Amino acid sequence: MVSYAVQKYIAGTDVRGNVVAGELFARRIVTDRVDYRYADRDGGRSRLTEWKLLDELAERCLKLVDYLGLALAGIDLILSDDGEVFCLEVNTSPAFNYYESHTGKPSHRQSPPRSHGAVRNDLTWC
Repeated sequence: MVSYAVQKYIAGTDVRGNVVAGELFARRIVTDRVDYRYADRDGGRSRLTEWKLLDELAERCLKLVDYLGLALAGIDLILSDDGEVFCLEVNTSPAFNYYESHTGKPSHRQSPPRSHGAVRNDLTWC
C-alpha cells in the first residue's frame, strides 16, 4: 500500500512561524519551486526573510501551540492573495537549523521586524 498526502495549491505568501518557549519568530519564504527546502538541488531559488505577523494572527499561533501542549513548534502558513490565512500544519519536531542558516538569525531571542498589515485575519483554523 502506498500513502499520499495531497493539498490544494493556494496562491499567496508562504510563512513559517517557529515557536520557542512562547515566543514566535516568523519567516517569509519566496521560491520558484513547490518545496522551497529543496529548490537549490535542481537550480531553483528560495529566499527567507524575517516577517512579523499581525498581532491577532501571532496570538492565534501561540494559542494553538499552547493548546497542543508544545514547548516548540513550526507552523506552516499561507497568507492567500485574497486575504485568507491557511494553517497547513504544525510541526512538532521542526528543523530550525534550515531557517536559521537561510536567514542568519536564530529561532529564539531575536527582535522581529515591523508588522506587515496587508493581510486580513480570517482565521477559522484555531
